[in-house]
Amino acid sequence: DAAEGLVAPPVAEYLRRHGLFTSTLPPREIRVSFDAPRLKIVCGPQPDAEDRAAPYRRYESPEPNLILVLGGDGSMMHAIREHWRLRLPFLGLNAGHLGHLMNEELPADLAGTPLVLYRMPMLRVDTVGEDGATARALAFNDAWVERDSGQGAWLQVDVNGEMRVEKVVADGLLVATPSGSSAYARAMGATPVPLNSPVVTLAGSNVFHPRFWKPLALPDTAAVRMTSVGDPAKRPVRGFIDGLPVGRVKSMDVRVSPVAAVEVAFTPAFDLSAKLLRSLFPPADGG
Repeated sequence: DAAEGLVAPPVAEYLRRHGLFTSTLPPREIRVSFDAPRLKIVCGPQPDAEDRAAPYRRYESPEPNLILVLGGDGSMMHAIREHWRLRLPFLGLNAGHLGHLMNEELPADLAGTPLVLYRMPMLRVDTVGEDGATARALAFNDAWVERDSGQGAWLQVDVNGEMRVEKVVADGLLVATPSGSSAYARAMGATPVPLNSPVVTLAGSNVFHPRFWKPLALPDTAAVRMTSVGDPAKRPVRGFIDGLPVGRVKSMDVRVSPVAAVEVAFTPAFDLSAKLLRSLFPPADGG
C-alpha cells in the first residue's frame, strides 16, 4: 500500500503480486487470473505461429497486461530480451519443438483462466574487453566465454571473490540460469534443473584440465568471474550473452541480477517436472 502514488500503477501491481519489499521472502511462484486480459502478441518465425495467434487477436491492446508469445524457446528468448522492461508476465504457446518455456495448449477464452507465474532470474553480466573497455548486459539463459583461436582457453575461476580454480584449460566456460540449464549447458554435460530451482549452473566445454572437472550447481547468490590468464595473442577468448557475441574479452563477471527478473506463465496443467523428465529420457521408440 505504501507504493501507491509513488510508482506507476503497473509497477505497484508487480510489487503486490510478488510481495516485494515486505518482511517475508517473495514466493517463486504464484497463482493469478486475468478477468480482462489485454495482450501484446509476439509471433516467432514458425509456420504455425500466426495461425495459433488468430483466436487471441481479439484480446490485443495498446495497454497490455500480459505478453503472449507464439513459437519456440528461441521466440520466447527474443520476446524477453525485447520486452522484459514492461514487467508483464510472458505466456508462451508452443509452435516449435520441445518448448521448455511454452505451454502446449491454451484455452481460446483467456478471461479468468488460472495461471501459475514463475518469477525467474536474469543474469547481470559485466565484461572487460581486451582493450580494457567495460560493458554490462542482462542474460535470461546463459553467458559464456570460449576460445577464439586454435588454442584452448586458459581461464581462472573465482566465486564470490575467492579464486576456486587457478587454471581451467578448455574450449570455454558457461554460467546458466535454471532456464538455460536445458540449453547450451546441457550440451556441456550439465543436468537440467527445474525452472524454479535456486541455483546457477557452471559448466565447461571440452575441459582438458583439471581432470576432476564436472558441471556444478551453485547457489543463486554466487558471483562467478571467468578470467583469461593465457597470452591474449595466442589464446584469445570471446564472450557470448544469450548466444549473442560481445567480442573478445579479458574477463566476464556473472551473477543473478538484484533487480531484473521475468515472470513466465503456465496453465496449472503444465507440469514442469514431467517436461523436464521428457527432455532427459528419450522416447520408447528411440526417436
